[in-house]
Amino acid sequence: DESVDLVISMDALLHVGPERQRRAIAEAARVLRPGGWMVFSDIMQAEEVDAEKMQPIYDRISLSKMGTVSNYQQAMEEVGFSGFEFLDASKEIATHYETIRQVLEEKKASLALSDEYFTKMEAGLRVWRDSSPGNIEWGLMVAQKTKKVTA
Repeated sequence: DESVDLVISMDALLHVGPERQRRAIAEAARVLRPGGWMVFSDIMQAEEVDAEKMQPIYDRISLSKMGTVSNYQQAMEEVGFSGFEFLDASKEIATHYETIRQVLEEKKASLALSDEYFTKMEAGLRVWRDSSPGNIEWGLMVAQKTKKVTA
């Protein structure tokens, strides 16, 4: 308890869904010293989404919904964080996934990828690229633990 000054996570919490994200944030609060910081990036759904466009993403990550910026902020405030900031990089998502798809295609032979793996990865990257505008948010979140909240 209260043994570290910084908790960092990079695009990982999206894989566990909103309820487990809240538990991860509570755990970060538990291990952070007063005045410590949580800094993390994540891919989230927008507050209002096109459910039909989102379904392929939900299917890809085996979830029925993703976290949101407001969900993270609320979860952090509930366990003693304050000064929440979101640095929005959402406009880069489609370009990010398309660049990965292109590099994967260019390097396919040298990486010795099976056709099955390549086909699956390329389809997944296209889903993220095509479904993200207006539905997905991506960015860096920062907050400081300013009080201890006991359960």
